[in-house]
Amino acid sequence: MKIQEYVSASLGLASLDALPDIGNYQPDQGVCDFLNGIAEDPESSLQDMVASVWYASVRPFSFVLVNEPATYSGASKAFWIAKNLVTWSQWKAVRAFGLLAGYSFSDSWDGESEHPVTSVSWYDAVKWCNALSEMFGMTPVYSVYGEVYRTGECMPDDSLSADGYRLPDPTDWNEAAQGGEKSRGYRYSGSNQLDLVGWYEKNSGGKTHPVGSKLPNELGIFDMSGNVWEWCFMSRMGSTIKGGSFENCDYQCGTRLAHEYEAPHAMSVIGFRVARNNV
Repeated sequence: MKIQEYVSASLGLASLDALPDIGNYQPDQGVCDFLNGIAEDPESSLQDMVASVWYASVRPFSFVLVNEPATYSGASKAFWIAKNLVTWSQWKAVRAFGLLAGYSFSDSWDGESEHPVTSVSWYDAVKWCNALSEMFGMTPVYSVYGEVYRTGECMPDDSLSADGYRLPDPTDWNEAAQGGEKSRGYRYSGSNQLDLVGWYEKNSGGKTHPVGSKLPNELGIFDMSGNVWEWCFMSRMGSTIKGGSFENCDYQCGTRLAHEYEAPHAMSVIGFRVARNNV
């Protein structure tokens, strides 16, 4: 089965022309090899392949509903945030879909499937969230001049009414990392003992580790202190990273610390997790 037939059939489309803005896009050879290899598996039906390549790669996302405290105006906000960081296997599956759907991403490194994805710029993380939304028929959060943000490097607008996936903003991230309504006031996310909940310079061996391999915080969320820094969204103001990483000291893994970081940069210590508006 050729790649075009595989993608069209798996999406329930008559042809790739039915994909928005697909135009004359031709996937790179790496994407073709990845999907064609699975399409040629004699043991799998088309439905099995779709489940294993795309849907099953993303399905492990499990979310927690977080209620932020009321503001001075009396308003409160609830949002969903993923229990785990985005993994390499999830990144590659959605990136492959995105490339076929007209998205552009920088060249991607590779890593162990259940480790957190790293070396991803803020721009690519935002576009990946939109691709994940379109993959499951949700309304993308990020747009540029009224169009879905799929290509380039620019600061997009974000929609609070969209039901798709997004990066948490710093306030969302703080509330989730500190345990929300169940917070016990820990210094790190889930404990005052970082060794119990996070990978950092003293226990990581200088590398990332599988997501969810330390204890969760009060809300059941993993890796919000250590393993990798996490991109957050800051509309019109720039990008922020939070949480510390496997190469940082304990102080830098505290939940209240944040750094501004250049959006185009992709570093081996920075990854991300996804959130959703509660709409």
